[in-house]
Amino acid sequence: MFSAFTDMVKWRAAMNDALRRGFPQVVSNTLTQAARIVDKAQRENLRKDFTLRNAYTEGSLFIWPASPTQRIDKMNAVVGTKSPYLPIQETGGVERAKGKSLAMPTVAGRGGDVKKAIPMPLSIRAMGQIGGTAQKFTAKGNRRKGKGFFILPAGPTLKGPAIFLRQGAQLLKLRLLGKKEQTVKARHWHTDAVKKITYAELLRIFERVGSIVMRIGE
Repeated sequence: MFSAFTDMVKWRAAMNDALRRGFPQVVSNTLTQAARIVDKAQRENLRKDFTLRNAYTEGSLFIWPASPTQRIDKMNAVVGTKSPYLPIQETGGVERAKGKSLAMPTVAGRGGDVKKAIPMPLSIRAMGQIGGTAQKFTAKGNRRKGKGFFILPAGPTLKGPAIFLRQGAQLLKLRLLGKKEQTVKARHWHTDAVKKITYAELLRIFERVGSIVMRIGE
């Protein structure tokens, strides 16, 4: 009993010394550094596995660093996304239409290039209340919201309903309608990034960060 008590006193003294010399800072820095490694990896996964047509998707990724002012057992660094559509790309599942059906853009709806983002004048928001077949313009030459867009139902030459835009004598098929849901394949862009932080890697980060903080505190 005496030897155990003596060991505990030494252990408590060592822990108090570690706390005094910045142990909470070491832990929070370790968690934050690990989160940054995961963030770098998840960004690489997005660039590799997705067709990124603009900066929105990658811009939705974020890090919340761990705070050294918290209790050590409460410290947590968060890395992930604020995007409403990336979670289902991670886990896989079924995407269901919020309205009557999904509106899937065509190549023409992307300005003729599947790798391009949808031009703002051809976005769902720009279409407004779809109706009418005559294209109307403002005094500045801009197309009025909702003018020129219309929906054609399925027929002999059209497998399903679609949104069209009339440009003179030309009809552009912009979006396919009719599907109420779509199966999304799991891509694990985030969990594959998290797997890079093994116990051995976390220990290496802890030792590296700890040596820096302790040297600063000397």
